Amino acid sequence: MATYGELVEEPSIAEEYEPRPLPNPTPVYLSATVDLANSTTPTLLAEQLLSLLPVVPPLHLATRLIFSLKPEDEEWDRDGFPFLYTDLDIDTEDILDLETLVQSVSRPIRDDVSPESLSKFATRMHDSLGSNVSL
Repeated sequence: MATYGELVEEPSIAEEYEPRPLPNPTPVYLSATVDLANSTTPTLLAEQLLSLLPVVPPLHLATRLIFSLKPEDEEWDRDGFPFLYTDLDIDTEDILDLETLVQSVSRPIRDDVSPESLSKFATRMHDSLGSNVSL
């Protein structure tokens, strides 16, 4: 930025730079209650945090929900939330495009889903992708 007019102060002479070593930080260790890497039960802290909720979901469901897409706005108010699962027993033959097929599994899949349902869904997904993809 340029300032026009008379100098108010004489420019200072810059001192020569001398590099100094960075300070050595002292490590701060985690307390045993939150140090999951050295815990004999690494899921204990997560389960304790979940137990603070009014409706305690199982840890496997909470983990799935963390990695799932954010639910639609209307799903928050549905009965049974967050225990809403994908229905793999729908007739996937009625689904004509890949986008709709992928959208049909936007929710977590039940743990007790039958192998036949998974196989049927995988076959339909394979067929939608084309014949050059192998299972």
